Amino acid sequence: MEWKNGKPARRLDFPPEQSPRTAVHFLRLRDGRIYIPTINKFAGLYVFRNVDSLLANRPDTCLLRGVDVSGAHIDRHGALWVSTLHNGIFYLPNPEFSVWDKETGLEESSISHLSADGEKRLFFGSSDHRVFQLDLHSLQIEEIPRETSDADYYLNNLYFDTLSQRLIAGSQSTKTWIGKRWEL
Repeated sequence: MEWKNGKPARRLDFPPEQSPRTAVHFLRLRDGRIYIPTINKFAGLYVFRNVDSLLANRPDTCLLRGVDVSGAHIDRHGALWVSTLHNGIFYLPNPEFSVWDKETGLEESSISHLSADGEKRLFFGSSDHRVFQLDLHSLQIEEIPRETSDADYYLNNLYFDTLSQRLIAGSQSTKTWIGKRWEL
């Protein structure tokens, strides 16, 4: 509902194809951004640039897509706290962050594992058993090819050992990524 002079001026109707998208909370920041946690079919935390984008139903992004989000709060330090119905509480020390998903060019949105070298690379495994690295400076994503014999095995874990500067991938057999090749 939009309010003008203390009276309702316009209802916010989401298009039928997006119903039922049940908004359960509303958070407006000083800079005008609006966070709307939702549950049900189109669950997630929708972020709108301003009231105009909200009234036009044009969110800038949806964080935690598919997660029933029950609330959002910005603390006095500017950190974002997000509560969910089934997945606990999410904490983001700084709500200024980027999202990589299919909408922004990531081939696979189902990420099963995450690790980082602490400086310049983020490693992640997808649900289809592939391993990628994201260069944190250039923001380029590159797939790390797995050996054909390992490609069909479920990726159980990724861990970057900062002391030896090696990425360790656990599956049927644990392998270590050293530079440009996997080793047992």
